[in-house]
Amino acid sequence: VNAEYGLVGTPETEKIEPNVSVEAIVLNDFDMDYLPTEEEAIDFHERQIKLKEIISNTKITIITPLRPSKKLLVLDLDHTLFDFSSRNKVATLADTMRPGLEDFLVTCYQYYDFAIWSQTSWLWVEVKL
Repeated sequence: VNAEYGLVGTPETEKIEPNVSVEAIVLNDFDMDYLPTEEEAIDFHERQIKLKEIISNTKITIITPLRPSKKLLVLDLDHTLFDFSSRNKVATLADTMRPGLEDFLVTCYQYYDFAIWSQTSWLWVEVKL
């Protein structure tokens, strides 16, 4: 692959032009065998229990009904869609948007519905926006 690319949020001046083939930089982890230790297995089980508890106590707010023919794309609000760490340095919410965000959302909306996720409580999400 010898095309210019960048992730959402990558400034135009920092786009990457790879000069190596994808095969040279991708690790095929299907060729690897891994067996967790007993301690790792117990830790995994404990985390699964905690995760189920958190999920059962999580309230999901659906603002707009999903379109039946579209898949759901979950996007992280903090530091992915917006850079709130710079909020004190900028005047408006628009100034915190990642470069290319609007084009990304417009393009993706043709194929996906969006769910916006944030580790922050709903109250703080409303304050941020």
